[in-house]
Amino acid sequence: MKIRNWSPAVITFVGLAALFELFAALEILNVSLFPPPSQVLKVLWELRQDFLIAFMETAGSVFLGFLISSFLGLLIAVAFSRPIPLSSIVQMINSSGASKSKETTIFFEPFLLLSAFC
Repeated sequence: MKIRNWSPAVITFVGLAALFELFAALEILNVSLFPPPSQVLKVLWELRQDFLIAFMETAGSVFLGFLISSFLGLLIAVAFSRPIPLSSIVQMINSSGASKSKETTIFFEPFLLLSAFC
């Protein structure tokens, strides 16, 4: 990406931040409700160690959640990817008395079976 592609966004952001700072200095905005960007950056710099610790804790939680959900998703995918012989499904249907059809050795996926009942 070229810098030229970013320049309108950067110019707009800097211009709005300067305008916000000007409104705060002229007390057009209530600084207790809307602190100027310079004050926000000052507090961020002073509390950078606390933010770093919070960021690391959050990143660890996100990573652990990703690992757990990936593992569970893999287990579910493996469980549902086992082909079920059509003959066992036909036998199950025949035992319920719904229909009489020949047993066959065609395999199909459990999701197809689930979609037939939904």
